[in-house]
Amino acid sequence: MSAAGRARRSTTTHRSAIVALYALMGAIALVIAKIAGVPFLIHHNWLAALLAGGLIGLVVVVLSRISVKHFDWAKRLDNEFHALLGNLSRWDIMILAFCSGIGEELLFRGALLPLCGLELQAVVFGLLHIGPNRHFLPWTLMAVSIGYGFGLMSLEWGLVAPITAHVLINWLNLTHIARTRA
Repeated sequence: MSAAGRARRSTTTHRSAIVALYALMGAIALVIAKIAGVPFLIHHNWLAALLAGGLIGLVVVVLSRISVKHFDWAKRLDNEFHALLGNLSRWDIMILAFCSGIGEELLFRGALLPLCGLELQAVVFGLLHIGPNRHFLPWTLMAVSIGYGFGLMSLEWGLVAPITAHVLINWLNLTHIARTRA
């Protein structure tokens, strides 16, 4: 097999693993919710939830860009993410953004928030976002804060809002990382 063929097969394998991981998160969330009798938080006005999530997601992305421009730790983190993720295609970015946004929100805000409370689900969310070296510590701390904020969003607007924000944040930040380093 050629090098290009091996690279395509490796990329397909990685995509499949990502989809499987986040599908497993979603399935675990559904099982936890069913066993515990936890109803998923669905807001009666899904359009308001969608708009709130989009607006909050955009604010987080703008703050990310400002941080990368003005703070060394954020620039270093941006570079570390590119080194970790490599060159992502638009398809890879879309898969990562949608699968992580939906799978993580179903698990953390859909199942764990009603069972564990706002603070604990945020800490567990942050712990899931521990990177491979100390340069990722700011990302972990930001994930705890964002997990708390997403928890508040889900209590106010249901799961649609944090799913929208999460997908948008990941999509735009991954696109930025891929575009600025490619």
